[in-house]
Order: sequence, then C-alpha cells, then structure tokens
Amino acid sequence: MTLRMIIGFCFAGVLGFLVEICLIKSGMFLGLGAIIPRFVSLPIAIVTTFFTNRFISFSNYSPVRVSEILAYFLAMLIGASFSFILYSSLIIMAVGVELSLVIATICAAIANFVMSRRLFLQKKH
Repeated sequence: MTLRMIIGFCFAGVLGFLVEICLIKSGMFLGLGAIIPRFVSLPIAIVTTFFTNRFISFSNYSPVRVSEILAYFLAMLIGASFSFILYSSLIIMAVGVELSLVIATICAAIANFVMSRRLFLQKKH
C-alpha cells in the first residue's frame, strides 16, 4: 500500500461524499426528506468512487468491463449497507444531514478501502 493509494482513495471518498450530499440536498429540496434520496445518491457515489479509485488510486488503466463494475458494486454493498443503516439511524435521532453522512461515510471507508484494494490490485496483476 502506497501513500498515493491512500491519498487517491481519500480523494475518491471526498468526491463520493460531495456527490451524495448534493443529491441528498436536491432530494430534500424536492420534498423527499433526508433518507429517500440516499437510495439514489449511494449507488451513484459508488460508481463515482469506482472510476476514481480504479484510475487514480490504483492506476489500473486496462479496459473497464461491466462485470468489474458489478463486482465492485457488490463488494461495496457491505460498507454501503452499514453506512445506509447508520445514516438513517442518525437522521431518525435528529442528527443533522451533513454530520450523519460524514459519520456514516467514515465508518464505512476502511472496509471499502480493503475491498477496493483487493479488487483493483488483483485485476492489475
């Protein structure tokens, strides 16, 4: 594991977070509340982090296959499920949207890093 991988992974996480907060806030503006928009924002954030991690964090420039995106998505579902449950619980407890998303994202990040590293380095070598 290199510093470049860690910095790239953090960048991907921040980018995914920004995607999520923008989509959640948009959903709230449309009157959907703070939990319903996460059903859309979470998958879009996962796809965003897939491309960012693949190309930037792990320097894997081989052609992208749909099966690879699906494998990544399924691997991230463990962290994403935990993140969604934690986020929803915090929202129900009246914790602010931004803080709830930050807490849920950080808690899921370590598991997602390990899964990403395995997937991308395995495909590269």
